[in-house]
Amino acid sequence: MEFGLSLGHSSKSFEFLTKNQEFTTTTNNTVGELAKSIGTKGLVARQVVDIASTGVSTVGMEELEFIHLHKTAALLETTVVLGAMLGRGDAAKVEQLRKFARCIGLLFRVVYDILKVTKSSWVCTVKIFGSAQ
Repeated sequence: MEFGLSLGHSSKSFEFLTKNQEFTTTTNNTVGELAKSIGTKGLVARQVVDIASTGVSTVGMEELEFIHLHKTAALLETTVVLGAMLGRGDAAKVEQLRKFARCIGLLFRVVYDILKVTKSSWVCTVKIFGSAQ
């Protein structure tokens, strides 16, 4: 847990540095976005909740949604948003793409979990990726 919090604070430093420049470049914005996505409100937060939920027989809908939104959905969202920012997309388009990627990532996670519970994930993996690992 200490490692996760330490990583979260380190990423917060990147976010702080990029937000407090006299002029902000596309690179600064993307570094800030990346730092935010892995920090104490991003992947690190998900890891803390995920670990705290391990072994718990019932996880509430809010915790489950938080974990999923900060897992696959966050990874997809970050890559799509960074691409849009580096491609110099305007703020409105970046936010539209953010919402789209978050929804697709959440959908993927839910479907994956259902397939995992029904023991169909192996079949799904073979069909999607063409081989089993």
